[in-house]
Amino acid sequence: YAVVFPEYYFGQIFEAKQEPGTIAYSLSLQLQLLQETTDEMARNGCKKIIIVNGHGGNEHLLPFFAQAQLDKPHDYIVYVLEGERGRPGGPPKKSTGIDYHAGENETSNTMVSRPDLVHLDRAKNESGADLKRQNLPQDLYTGIWWYARFPDHYSGDGSVATTAASWQPLR
Repeated sequence: YAVVFPEYYFGQIFEAKQEPGTIAYSLSLQLQLLQETTDEMARNGCKKIIIVNGHGGNEHLLPFFAQAQLDKPHDYIVYVLEGERGRPGGPPKKSTGIDYHAGENETSNTMVSRPDLVHLDRAKNESGADLKRQNLPQDLYTGIWWYARFPDHYSGDGSVATTAASWQPLR
C-alpha cells in the first residue's frame, strides 16, 4: 500500500522575494522542515519516501536534500522524482519554445491535479517569453538566472495545455 502525504508547500523561492505575497523561508528552515517531515513519516512507518517535485525552483534543493541523507544513518530512504517536466512517450507538445513555469507541461499537470486553479482564458494575458537579460555561457550557473530571464515568473505557453498532455502518473 502507499500513503500519499498532503501537498508540501514549503519550497525554495528566493528569486521571487520581490513579488508581493511571496513567503521565502530561509534555507536552514526549509532543510529542517524537510528533515523533520521525513523523520516523522518514517516514525509512522513510511520507510520509502518518494518526493514528487512539482516546482522547478526545487530542482536543486530536493536532490541535495536526498543526498544529504547520507550524512547520518536513517531507517528509511528518500527518493526524488522530477514530476513537473514532460516525459517521453506522451502526446506531442503543442508549444515549441521554452516551457518552464506555468507553460504547457505545468498547466497540463495542474489541469489533472487541481483543475480549479487553471484559467486557460488568462494564459495569453502575459508573455511567457525569455527576456534574455542574462548573457552567460550555458554551463555557467548563477542564482539570479530565473529572474533575469522570466521576471514575471511565467515561462512558456499555458494556453495550449490539455489533460492529455499531463504527466501520465498524475492521471
